[in-house]
Formats: sequence, C-alpha cells, structure tokens
Amino acid sequence: MEIDDCAKVIPFLIGRDFYTFLPIDMAQPYIKDKTLRKVRLTDLEAPVIKSYVIRRKR
Repeated sequence: MEIDDCAKVIPFLIGRDFYTFLPIDMAQPYIKDKTLRKVRLTDLEAPVIKSYVIRRKR
C-alpha cells in the first residue's frame, strides 16, 4: 500500500531552487503568502495522476 504524502516535500522546497508538482489545494496557502511560487509550464503539459481509493464496503 502506498500513501502519497506531498506535504512532506514542502519544507525541502521553501527557500531553495527546487520544484515539484503539488496539488493546487496544498500549494495555494504557500503561494498566497509568497513562501512558494507558481511556475507555468511552457514546453510540456502537467502529468495526469490517477488516484485510487480502497475502502471497506458497508
């Protein structure tokens, strides 16, 4: 089982010249307070990430 926890990467981004793809809902507060900035893609499209949920049937 894999749990993708993007929040763990944010401290590595702040104040450095690194980049990654983050869900906009997660990045927006940091973009708003100018801790992170949004960079537009010019020569490629953002990847489509398929997400799945497995849960117990009631």
